[in-house]
Amino acid sequence: MNSKSLLALILLTLLGVGGYYISSQQNSINRSASIGEVLLADVLPHVNSIEKIIITGAGNTTVVTLHKQGGTWQVAECDNYPAEIATIRSLVVALLEARMLEEKTSNPDLYARLGVEAISHADAQGMQVTLYYADQSAALIIGNPGPQLNKNRYVREPDAATTWLVDQKIDVKHELTHWLEKDLFSIEPEQITQVAVTVADSATMLIEHQHDTNTPEGSHFKVTNLSDPRAQVVDAELQQISNALSSFQLLDVATREIIAGHSASLNIEYQLNDGSVIALEAYDLDGQRYAVINVSGPAEFVTRVQEKSQGRVFKLPNVSYEAMFKREEDVLVITEDMLN
Repeated sequence: MNSKSLLALILLTLLGVGGYYISSQQNSINRSASIGEVLLADVLPHVNSIEKIIITGAGNTTVVTLHKQGGTWQVAECDNYPAEIATIRSLVVALLEARMLEEKTSNPDLYARLGVEAISHADAQGMQVTLYYADQSAALIIGNPGPQLNKNRYVREPDAATTWLVDQKIDVKHELTHWLEKDLFSIEPEQITQVAVTVADSATMLIEHQHDTNTPEGSHFKVTNLSDPRAQVVDAELQQISNALSSFQLLDVATREIIAGHSASLNIEYQLNDGSVIALEAYDLDGQRYAVINVSGPAEFVTRVQEKSQGRVFKLPNVSYEAMFKREEDVLVITEDMLN
C-alpha cells in the first residue's frame, strides 16, 4: 500500500466512514522486519476497526484514553468530551506509515539512550501508544527524535528487543488537554445585535450593535444605558467584548463540581441576529477562569454546543475572560474628574 492510499484510508477511518479497504493489496502485507518496510504492517488490514487508543507515560501512567463511540472520538478522562480528530489522525497516520530506516540496539542497557526503555520505569523518557482493533492490540514505545529531528524517531515494540529508527516524526502529545476538541464556536461582531454584561458587583451594562451608513465602518457598538449619557466610551473596550467570541476556544473541561459553593464573577449574554443566544456564567477561581455556557436558537452550532456543554464547565483562556469582564467604568474615557 503506497503512502497516498494509506493516508486516504486513515482519513476515512477516523472520520467514521467504514468498509473501505483495498482487498487486493492485503495479501502483499507481511511482517518481516526488513529495511524500508512498514513497522506496524500487521495493523493495516484492520485499520477500519481501530476503536481505542491509550497513551501511557513513565510508570505506566495513563496520559489519555481515546475511544470511538457512535462514530465520534472521545476523551475518556474528560467525561467523554469530544477529542480533536486532527490530532488523532496525525498520530495514527504517522504510526501506520512509519517505515524502518535502520536497526539500532537490542541491548536493554542502552534503551534509555534512545528513550525506548520500558514504560513501566518511573523515569522512562518515551511514551507508549497502544492501538486496539478487532479484539487485538498493537503497541509502540515512541522514543527520542532521530538525527533528523523533525523527520524520524527511535521506536521499539514493548515485547521486542530491537530498536528501530523510523522515517516518521510521530508526535505524541504529552498533555491530556492537547487531545480535546478546543473549538466551541466562532461568532463575528457583525452577527451580534446586543450584549448584556453583568459583573458581580456592578449594574448590567447594555451594548447594542447600531448600524450607521454615515460612518466608514457602517456600524458600531454603543452602551445604551450609561449612568451619565454625556460620558465618552472607549470604542476599543467595546470591540474587545464584541470580538470575544471570535474563534472561541476552551483550555480544559471539568464537571460542575469545580464551581460548587462559588458565586459567578461575570454573567454575559450575547444575542445574535438569527435569534440565537449565547450566555456565559463565568467564575474566577484563584486566577483560573471557568464558565458554564448555555446556548439556544436556530443556528447550526447550537445543538453541537449544547451536547458539549451539558453538565460541564469550561476552563477559559484568561484573555477571553478579561475581554468580557467589563464594568461601565472600564469602558469610559478617563477624564480629569475621574482622577480627582
